[in-house]
Amino acid sequence: MASPAGISGHDGARDQLLSHLRGLDPWQLEDFKLALQCPELLPEGARRIPWADLRAAGPADLLCLLEERFPGRRTWEAALRVFEDLRLSSLCERMRAELHGERTAGALRGVCGVLPDYWSPLSGSLPDGL
Repeated sequence: MASPAGISGHDGARDQLLSHLRGLDPWQLEDFKLALQCPELLPEGARRIPWADLRAAGPADLLCLLEERFPGRRTWEAALRVFEDLRLSSLCERMRAELHGERTAGALRGVCGVLPDYWSPLSGSLPDGL
């Protein structure tokens, strides 16, 4: 199974997202699946995951579906948009902090030997807010 390499390049980020999905109560998990049917919550140009695939999916299967439909960083973007729509503010804050930490760490060490596009070689620093 692919890890969200656009975020971390290792399975730690995948494990974090799986942990967040497992932390949802049954009603929140169902609402999460339903929200994935709303095109305005999906990454630009993405197609919905068929309801037949989502209906019986538990957290691990749901993560696999997200990774297949929205590869790399888009997995986290889709999940974060849905969590925001569900008004799970503390979870959104944790996810943003995790994303911020991954960006900062990635900029300092380079992910897969390539520096992210938000790192400026001229300034040698991250832009404000990252």
